[in-house]
Amino acid sequence: ECLIDIHGQHDNHSLLLPSSHIELLDSFAGAQMDELKKIYREYLSRYKEINRELNELSGDPDERKIKAELLSFQVNEIKNANLTSCEEESLETRRKILANAESITETLNRAYSIIKESDGCGESVSDSISSLQGEFEKISGYNEKYAEILEKINDAAYALEDAASILRYEKDTDIYNREEADEIDRRLELIFNLKRKYGYNIDEILNFCRNAEEKLTFLIESEERCAVLYEERKNIYNKLEELCEDMNFLRSKTAAVIESSICKELSDMEMSKVRFKTEIDYRSEKTGEFLNFGKNGLDDVEFMISTNPGEPFRPLAKIASGGEMSRIMLAIKCVLADSDNIPVLIFDEIDTGISGQAALSVGMKFKKLAEKHQVICVSHLAQIAAIAGNNIFISKILTEDSTVTSAKCLNGEEKVMEICRLLDGGTVTDATMQHARELISRVSVN
Repeated sequence: ECLIDIHGQHDNHSLLLPSSHIELLDSFAGAQMDELKKIYREYLSRYKEINRELNELSGDPDERKIKAELLSFQVNEIKNANLTSCEEESLETRRKILANAESITETLNRAYSIIKESDGCGESVSDSISSLQGEFEKISGYNEKYAEILEKINDAAYALEDAASILRYEKDTDIYNREEADEIDRRLELIFNLKRKYGYNIDEILNFCRNAEEKLTFLIESEERCAVLYEERKNIYNKLEELCEDMNFLRSKTAAVIESSICKELSDMEMSKVRFKTEIDYRSEKTGEFLNFGKNGLDDVEFMISTNPGEPFRPLAKIASGGEMSRIMLAIKCVLADSDNIPVLIFDEIDTGISGQAALSVGMKFKKLAEKHQVICVSHLAQIAAIAGNNIFISKILTEDSTVTSAKCLNGEEKVMEICRLLDGGTVTDATMQHARELISRVSVN
């Protein structure tokens, strides 16, 4: 698409792409348009940067206010809960104790009774161990092993006394407290609701709170920055709109020149009834309160054609005739030659259906176009072949089992011979040779 443009009976062309039309029109408008677009794109770049920064600062004032109110609510809700990192686990443990208070109390009382109190049928565990201590104290001096046993019994006695002391305190303490149980349930329900909103556990909730505080601080501090950006965006927006209007005016003025020039080129090729126009659509629709600025402003440009009197203008792609299309392309290329940057142009039999002076006119347009581009043309017309700076004769050779295409570069006399054939259906006479030389000489002068 950037190196070669092919124009033939059934080929697609770059000029059939409406997206390329605005660039061609702007190129034809020259340095004034280049300068306008340069300034416009600098402003557009800054305009986009401001919008990006405003989005990062949480968008427009209403959105920012809503976001700040939400963040403030979230921070206050979490802070008012006064959460601590391991609180939930502690509450769950305490709730289990309260839920099983009766069973725990029974166990404590029974354990203390076994250790310290006699059941009337025998000694308590504490009394039994005391008796053991007395017995082994008597024999500990006889054998080292007995002394070790006594030591372990003493350890057990001390441990049992510690356990009894704790049991005595615990069994006398009222484990179940209805108010505490209700408060724990309320607290766990609060934590559950906060987890549902802000994280899977208390640490995540607290981390969410820290992040929300940072965002809230950023929003508050960005208020002043946003005010500056809104003012700058307003000024740039007005400048962009002004530049779009200037570009639209210049494009409209340039389009009139192009239309006149292309119609003249078409008239030279026996297409005087064809009308050409550049349709420029200035987009005024908005997203919200803002225009949708594109890289080329607010204009959409498309080249339109009416091939017969009374017919409406249609896009170039809607033209049915391949021959018409090719000549229209040639006319446009000739007018836009200085603006079109595609270096190689190939025209495949676009001279179908023309002859005489029109054929000569087409050939001369090729010659003019070749001053700015490499032009390759496949043709059966002597007038066009005579004008070419270099001629290559293409022939097909058939054998029993293959077909070979041959290409031969022609020298001066060979060129004359082939033009003779084109002029007189293959017959070469002195008269046709003279005619061919005169034709070559005449177009060379032109």
